[in-house]
Amino acid sequence: MSFRSSSVTGRITWNDDMLIEILLWLPTKSLTRFKLVSKHWLSLISAPQFSHLHTLRHLKLQPSLILHMRASQFFYFHPLVDGAKLIPYHFTIPNPKILSSCNGLLLLQSDYPQKDYYVYNPTTKQSKNFSLTNNDHKYTIVLGLNLAFDPSKSPHYKIVCVRGAESSLMEYTGTMRFTGKIILFTIYTSILIKMSSKGYLMSKLPVLPRGEGTACHFHLQESNGHLHHLMIMSELGDKSIAVLELTADYPQWSLKYHDRLGWFQCTFRILNFTSGDSKETRTLVFHVPGKITAYKFLDRSFKQLVDLTNQTFYQEDALQFDSRDVHQFGESLAPFD
Repeated sequence: MSFRSSSVTGRITWNDDMLIEILLWLPTKSLTRFKLVSKHWLSLISAPQFSHLHTLRHLKLQPSLILHMRASQFFYFHPLVDGAKLIPYHFTIPNPKILSSCNGLLLLQSDYPQKDYYVYNPTTKQSKNFSLTNNDHKYTIVLGLNLAFDPSKSPHYKIVCVRGAESSLMEYTGTMRFTGKIILFTIYTSILIKMSSKGYLMSKLPVLPRGEGTACHFHLQESNGHLHHLMIMSELGDKSIAVLELTADYPQWSLKYHDRLGWFQCTFRILNFTSGDSKETRTLVFHVPGKITAYKFLDRSFKQLVDLTNQTFYQEDALQFDSRDVHQFGESLAPFD
């Protein structure tokens, strides 16, 4: 394998080709440290071609999570790693608010000293600032701002801004994104916006089937390129989970799992669902007061990941994190050039 980089002077030697091939197999965090070995290694690893090739080779990595607790306090968390723990994470952007995440990149808003928007790589901590422009004075309200990035198709990202007239502002509740599609939530319905090189196609999401018991928690999330709707059902404290997946051509929801979780008296919040390519990786990560726990669908087993009772922010019988405070990302070298 060989490529030329404008960052590297002269012709890349055969030894560099072999070094590049070795480096492409290494995890992203190791490469960020290897940039310090020498200026030459820094040039090789920082080259856009190398970043793109490395991203393509590591598309199937299980995502890490960034948890937002309060104010500007964030934590990095990888739920599927042995010895998982919360690690304080510090952004290089002042007072950031995470608007969306997509395949290793985050879309941030900072309100200090003025409102600014950034595309941010949480692995490399590189960022790029951008501003919103609007030539249509009829649609002045920003309903949703989303990041679209699919490195398997292109090394470039897109910012999608959904606007509306002031008269329709009260109908809007939120947005989310998955694999080239954006979902716009309103009071009355949920609209799917499918993006392509030819433009945008809008359609309604199918109605969810009713489950048994009382639904006490809902969670809508992308995993492994598919949209999933997770419902926690409760009958006298006995809780079960239903996992539904939106079929490829979007006509209906398909039930993937309906498992009994057991008796939980306390409040329950889903933090993340990982589907993966194999049954072994299909995991639910949830939070109850005092701990973060993983549930594996393969053998229906539970494993406590983090004990929160020894954290300074712990409050008895209270939730420290909510589903909307969790943002997943795959570690990536994705550049901004």
